[in-house]
Amino acid sequence: MKTLLHVIGITFGLAMLVCTVVLIVLWHEFDRNLSAGGCDSEIIAQTLSADHAWRALVREETCSDGAFTTTMADVVHLVGASSDGGKAIEGDVFAVSEGGHPYNRPVIRWVGPRLLDIVVPNKSSIGLRRDAFDGVTIRVRFNPDNPEERKRWLEDIKMAPVTKDGAH
Repeated sequence: MKTLLHVIGITFGLAMLVCTVVLIVLWHEFDRNLSAGGCDSEIIAQTLSADHAWRALVREETCSDGAFTTTMADVVHLVGASSDGGKAIEGDVFAVSEGGHPYNRPVIRWVGPRLLDIVVPNKSSIGLRRDAFDGVTIRVRFNPDNPEERKRWLEDIKMAPVTKDGAH
C-alpha cells in the first residue's frame, strides 16, 4: 500500500510540474503576442492611369492589439510622379472596413487620365472618402446603388454617412 501511495504521489507531482511548465509557456506566448500588436499592410490590387502619371493601389491593412482585437480595412492610395523629378506625390484617398471578406473590397479603375472610379458594395462602412487629390478626381459608386437601403443600413449600425471631405 505504501508503494502505491508513493507512485501516486510521484505521478501527481510530475503532472503538476508538466502543468506548471505548460502554463509558463502559454503565458510567455500570450505576453509576447500582447506586446507584438501593430499593423500589417499588403497590396492586393493596383492599376496605372492611361498616361502612366498615376498609380492607384488598394492596400489591405490588418491591425491588432496583440490579444483580442483585429481590424481589417482596405485603403485606396494614389502615387503620382512629381513634375520636377523630386519626391513622388502620394496619399490615401479612400478607406473601407471590409471585415475580411474579399467581396467587400473596393474595385478600382481609371476611366480617364485624371478620373479614378472606386466601386464598393452598397452596405460599406467607409472611413475615408476624398473627392479629389492633387488634380485627380475620385468617384465612388455603390454596387448595387440603392441610396435608401444604404441610409437605413447606416442608421441600423448607428454610423453617419461619410461626407466627401472625410467627416461623419
